[in-house]
Amino acid sequence: MRHEDENSELVEAQLPPLSGIAFHGAREQVLNSGNSVVEMENGDLFRIEPNRKKVFLKSIGSPYKVKKGEVRRIK
Repeated sequence: MRHEDENSELVEAQLPPLSGIAFHGAREQVLNSGNSVVEMENGDLFRIEPNRKKVFLKSIGSPYKVKKGEVRRIK
C-alpha cells in the first residue's frame, strides 16, 4: 500500500470521533449562549433549552433513507 493511501485511511478513521467532538462542542456553545437546539430522539423532536430542559415538540416517526436531491418538509 502506498504511503499516501495509508495516510488517507488514517485521517478518514479519525473523522467520526472528531466530528462527534466538534458537534458536541458546537451544541454546548449554542446552549451556553442562551439559545436552544432541536434534536430528534426515537422519532420525536425535542427542543433543548439553555437550562438543558427537554421540551417535546412533535413526533415525526423514524428516520428513513432519502434519495439524492429529494426534498422533504416537516409540517
